[in-house]
Amino acid sequence: MTPACFDMLLEMIKHKLLKRSRRVFLIPKLRLAMTLKCLAHGGSFQNLGWEFRVGHSTVSKVIYETCEAIWETLQPIYLKSPSETDWMSISENFFNKWNFPIVLLACCDADYKFIWVDIGAWGSEHDSGIFRRSKMGKDLNEGIVKLPAASKLPGSETVMPYFFVGDEAFPLKSYIMRLYPGKLLSDKKLIFNYRLSRARRTIENAFGILASRWKVFRSPLLCSVKTTESIVKATVCLHNFLKTEISNSYVPKSGEQ
Repeated sequence: MTPACFDMLLEMIKHKLLKRSRRVFLIPKLRLAMTLKCLAHGGSFQNLGWEFRVGHSTVSKVIYETCEAIWETLQPIYLKSPSETDWMSISENFFNKWNFPIVLLACCDADYKFIWVDIGAWGSEHDSGIFRRSKMGKDLNEGIVKLPAASKLPGSETVMPYFFVGDEAFPLKSYIMRLYPGKLLSDKKLIFNYRLSRARRTIENAFGILASRWKVFRSPLLCSVKTTESIVKATVCLHNFLKTEISNSYVPKSGEQ
């Protein structure tokens, strides 16, 4: 994280990190630095406590409170529920970047930013079961999500609904598209599978970027379920925050397009 992004984030959340106490308390800047150090490099809370010269229980409390502050502040800005116009923009971006039209990829857009997340399911559960019971899955099944109306594919008269791309674990729905099964497929189906897989790869890349940037995910999280969920929520928002702000602040060099 650049110093500019750190200062921007601190300014956004410091009012949530201020403590009123007669005892000496950790200032917001130190709380944020401690949390980002934990998320970016991993390691135990005990080692982090030695590094910052605070108790183990203090580290645990600071990480949880700061991650919650990050989620509460950044989620409405960088992970807000997409509108119908947003879905249209996401679809156009997928067509321009990945050559796959009218796609709404579950969890991330064509620029590897997360759109929708469901946190808290057990890792041993099957993806299709998690999706079916999630708020996202229920909203889609009940038609609550305001997806754009079906429209013609680019350069074609074929009318298709807007849909999410999923792998073999997901059911085939009007709002979910998956690969053609089997091996002896026609050239047309093979090309379709290639393009769908290419579009679906963006979510794998998004998770790869997340785990690469926040090395706290490189080892088991030795904390409570509540704190673990807060860490995941915070890193997802920080991922979108950095993707957005670094992209916005980038100035092309002379000769670059």
